[in-house]
Amino acid sequence: ALSLQPTSSADSTSDRCPGAGASNRVRRPSAQEGSKARATLEKAVREGRELRGLSEIYARETVLLADYPETVAIELQSLRVGDVAICAIPCEVFVEIGLELRRKSPLPMTFTIELANGYNGYLPTPRQHELGGYETWRARSSYLEVGASVKIVRRLQKLLQEIADTRVGKSRATKAR
Repeated sequence: ALSLQPTSSADSTSDRCPGAGASNRVRRPSAQEGSKARATLEKAVREGRELRGLSEIYARETVLLADYPETVAIELQSLRVGDVAICAIPCEVFVEIGLELRRKSPLPMTFTIELANGYNGYLPTPRQHELGGYETWRARSSYLEVGASVKIVRRLQKLLQEIADTRVGKSRATKAR
């Protein structure tokens, strides 16, 4: 059996994104969107029925998101095990984001773990927002600003550089006898 222990506390970096004073905005509804959504929900209540159809379901999401904070902090983490980097993101990450992190990483092997350290919904790229799809529709499952993935990738690149610059000591891997 092989037992791995961290080489030092410096082999892992963690931060609340965004690090240097920026923020991840929540795509909250406007007052007009909120009024329209409440009217849609009130109609269903008057008719004494459950919500049905996308317009009513997303009307509920609109009303609920109106109570969300304007910004949220997202915990990001990068870990290093030898020459392997791991990026931890608390979202459902689009493959393009993981591939970009791998391509721009200073370490030879990098991969991403999604839904780590929390849950902040889908993380579409700005391009995916342009194309649309259910992952981009404003809801509790997709509420971060359109440019959130850009900010998160930028912050993780800094964290990756920090761990790449860290001197890794001798391996503490041991074999059980």
